[in-house]
Amino acid sequence: VFDTGSTWENTGIIRDRIGTGEIPGPRLRSTGEIVYPKGAFRDSPPVLLDALGFMKIQPPEVAEADEALAVSRKLLDARTDGIKLYAATWFPPFVDLPEAAIRAAATEAHRRQKPVFAHPTKREGLLASVRGRADILVHTTPQSGPWDETVLTAMKEGQIALIPTLKLWTYELRHERISALERFVENGISQLRMWAASGGVV
Repeated sequence: VFDTGSTWENTGIIRDRIGTGEIPGPRLRSTGEIVYPKGAFRDSPPVLLDALGFMKIQPPEVAEADEALAVSRKLLDARTDGIKLYAATWFPPFVDLPEAAIRAAATEAHRRQKPVFAHPTKREGLLASVRGRADILVHTTPQSGPWDETVLTAMKEGQIALIPTLKLWTYELRHERISALERFVENGISQLRMWAASGGVV
């Protein structure tokens, strides 16, 4: 099981206890805390974060390549099994992680033979993740509409893999109008279908 975002102080202990046989559980891997773009939570009201189910922690935020490198080193030095990057937020304020920051984090992770997961949110976040050398997209981008050849070609050239995330959308959007939820889910399924048909790794 690969956890793509949690409090590493807790998850690392659980991983090690399972690994020694002290408690039963799956082989657990984790990225620890997610790395966000600078200012991701600047104007987000607490009620929004509660509604989204965010953990009560202050995740690392970066804007520049050197900041991303430092955070990645800190996480990996703490023995995480990979890095998770939020390439673009989907809640206000809407901010993006620069491609240079993604690349810096990915370079350090790959140097240690660790994978890099990216939450793309939208087309720009997806392309920045691919060009920044992330290994795995943890979601499709339903709000960006159909993926065109530019996106599919970039993904294939970047040798990226995709986690479809079909179940999460229906849960997170359960309070939306049924028509909006169905349209969002169908966009995600359509993107997955296009990626699979192109020979992409799922």
